[in-house]
Amino acid sequence: MVLLFLPFFIVLFFIQITFYVCIFIYRVEKDTNADVIKEFLAARQFTIRELECVSNDNARFKSFKLTVPVTQYGKLFDENLWPRGVCVRKYIPPRSDNS
Repeated sequence: MVLLFLPFFIVLFFIQITFYVCIFIYRVEKDTNADVIKEFLAARQFTIRELECVSNDNARFKSFKLTVPVTQYGKLFDENLWPRGVCVRKYIPPRSDNS
């Protein structure tokens, strides 16, 4: 009687989990739309998960909430990246009406 022992191979599948953070972009010229910012950042190799205008229509400047991978967070704070006058900071969600 011959016993065959077959080796068992354990195959691990690594699932890549990407964490995202939000950046607040403000003091953007009023005639700028989200598509212009997307093109600007894509040309500089940034991955954009979401970009939404958060300013109201009567504001003097536009403001945007940008969601990017956490690995790109620090690079967005380089003042040489942005056109003159545009500012960025960590996004802080507005307070809810219940507070």
